[in-house]
Amino acid sequence: MAKDSISLLELCQRIKEELANGFGWDRIWIRAEISSYNVSRGHRYLQLVEEEQGRLNAKISANIWANTFQALNFRFRSKLEDYLQPGTKVLLLVRVDYHEVYGLKLNVDDIDPAYTLGEMARRKEAVIEKIKAKGWDKRNKKKPFPLVPQKIALIASSRSAGYADFMAQLKENSMSYAFEIELFESGVQGERAQKELVEAFDQVDPWGFDVLVLIRGGGSQIDLDVFNSEAVCEAIAYSGMPVLTGLGHETDLLLADVVAFKSFKTPTAVASFLYEQLYDFEQKIDFVYRQILDKVNERVGDLGVQEKAQKERFSRYIPSVMTAKMEELRTFAAQLNQATRERFLSESNNRLKAIGSLKQAKRRILTSDRNVISTRLKRALENKIDKEEQKRIHFEKSIAYLSPQKVLERGYSITTFAKGLVAKNNLPKKGDELRTIFAGGKVVSIFKATENED
Repeated sequence: MAKDSISLLELCQRIKEELANGFGWDRIWIRAEISSYNVSRGHRYLQLVEEEQGRLNAKISANIWANTFQALNFRFRSKLEDYLQPGTKVLLLVRVDYHEVYGLKLNVDDIDPAYTLGEMARRKEAVIEKIKAKGWDKRNKKKPFPLVPQKIALIASSRSAGYADFMAQLKENSMSYAFEIELFESGVQGERAQKELVEAFDQVDPWGFDVLVLIRGGGSQIDLDVFNSEAVCEAIAYSGMPVLTGLGHETDLLLADVVAFKSFKTPTAVASFLYEQLYDFEQKIDFVYRQILDKVNERVGDLGVQEKAQKERFSRYIPSVMTAKMEELRTFAAQLNQATRERFLSESNNRLKAIGSLKQAKRRILTSDRNVISTRLKRALENKIDKEEQKRIHFEKSIAYLSPQKVLERGYSITTFAKGLVAKNNLPKKGDELRTIFAGGKVVSIFKATENED
């Protein structure tokens, strides 16, 4: 005969009776963390756990039957699902239930949202303290912002409305600026969102982009809680480029915004900021161009004035020189005439022929000197005008040769960093990001050190 024993069913029935006697229809408020969540035919199935320093202390299954869920969801304004995500700590009103086949489980009758929000606030405060202690709130803000942010790394969910709004606003900007955008796909809520966001940050090459943009199209306080996580804040703080956030919230302070280079309320606001940066840069370039053009016109005008003044001086100089030379000739002629008369009176008749020869010589001298002087003065004036014209042509060629585009085409380049042009009195520091522009494009580099010339 078998030893005294009972069947498995009898054991399960005794357990059920004992639980019924101990709990009956009593309902108990319990604290737990949701480790998994599934939906089937309108019913919600939860796995509840309690952990301490990474060690599992307790685990049990719980159900929210379809009719109970509908009633609770109505009270939660259709936001109950937000409170049932894995990793969320909850305060549940439950009834203990035991079934001979399905075992022990809890039936959920109510949820206290204040407890969950309180836990989120407590965790958020702890992350804020760590952010301040480690200086994460200042780290990304120290990154130099590019003058022309056209190459954008975008972390978002391509299925979200925020993504569509951002892309439309950026591509259809009124100034028709072109942008290069690469999407790094990531969930922005739910169980896997934190892990996917951190992985997306790791995938972005800091040398391949000008700026990183993180966007989401709004949501409830629980939806947005992933952007308060320590891991996401750390990824933003240590990003190799400036991070702009547009998470679609109006009032809540999100810690991702705190550590970002600059935050905006919506994805469209981020897009507007980006093409406004390009517009501002274009206006600065146009202003510098106008200044250069004004200086060139002013210089050319000065040359014209100088040339005109020289012509006027020459026009005044020639008549005065001619007058002086003619006066010299007249004086010489008068002196010669006087000498001729004296000789004529003193000489005998046999020298009259010689005197006639002297008069002819006088006329030849007068005619020859006048022609020579006039020819020389004319040639000197023409040479002076030709030289001034050559100077003007040479200056115009020098201006064209020294234009910024011509300088770049001859193999030169322009190197800038966050504080402006690299120069002897404006040197970057080790680790600063340099941007070098040349005729064929641009190169981004990191400054290491300077070398002294012997």
